[in-house]
Amino acid sequence: MMQNKDSSLSETFNAYRYFRICDEYTAGGFSKSLPYLCALAGTTPEEAGWPDWEERLNVLYDKLPQKYRSEIALIETTLSDRYKINTDCENDNLMQETISGLNKILRNIPNNSPQNTKIRQEILEHLYNVYEQFLPENQTNRFAILKKMVKEIKHNDGSFDHDPLNITARRIDYFMKKISAKERYTLLLEIDKKTIDRRQYDYTYMKKRFSEEYEKEKQVLKYLQREKNQERYDQIRHDELPAAQDNKTKINLYKELLTLVNSQDWGRTRKFNEKKTIYNHLILLYQAENMPKEAEQASYEREKFINARNISREASRIKGYSFKNNHNSGR
Repeated sequence: MMQNKDSSLSETFNAYRYFRICDEYTAGGFSKSLPYLCALAGTTPEEAGWPDWEERLNVLYDKLPQKYRSEIALIETTLSDRYKINTDCENDNLMQETISGLNKILRNIPNNSPQNTKIRQEILEHLYNVYEQFLPENQTNRFAILKKMVKEIKHNDGSFDHDPLNITARRIDYFMKKISAKERYTLLLEIDKKTIDRRQYDYTYMKKRFSEEYEKEKQVLKYLQREKNQERYDQIRHDELPAAQDNKTKINLYKELLTLVNSQDWGRTRKFNEKKTIYNHLILLYQAENMPKEAEQASYEREKFINARNISREASRIKGYSFKNNHNSGR
């Protein structure tokens, strides 16, 4: 009997929480959650009256089951604070407290049913909007929320196609320009994958644009990394190696140089020569440190680059010879 009562209370509380967070008012402006809140307190809206939220909680709080009191108070207080925040709000403390409260509510709700997913989506929507007001220039927090919204859609029957999936796609397109193209493109692909009605929500053109942005971004990052590698190479060659006090430090620096050679603006033959020279130094350093296996491996690697250098030289010679003959034959 007690188990049935607990189950009934749990269902009543879940209904209260859903309507309070997701679908609070009827067309006539009456609270949908209040009947369930009153039922938890063993009363009815008619008996309790229709006070505002603060009076409602004061009247009913002591009558609520102990296990639900703190969570109901958290929901009521946080949502009341949330609706005080608008585009003119400058109360940073209020916004910080509201963000904290919304996160606490979120932690109390498992993502284990379609109803709970909807509740969590609504809380995440509140968080997105509060962050938009609290930190308007910081897109990182809001983008993290959008990623969470999409990730939490585990089983879409089409009801999530518009909200949050399509709304999120439009937000990352319009408002997330500071976020890397890779992250935006990755999230859009996940949205597209989870969308059921692809005729109504067609992301083909958006995916093409994001993909092009991503390719451009990769080229820029590649160029910047190349510049960084070149600067690091010069730093090691001209500053750190001459100042190195022991062989192990020199070994680590020469090993790092090997990873940077290919970023230099040199021809293939010069790169092979540089690697051969680095291995010459490493062999001597390994021998000095009594590291025979490492010295043997370095010798093996050096021979590979000597052979590669010789092949490159021969190819250049043949190419030059061929060009010369072709040029002469055209006279």
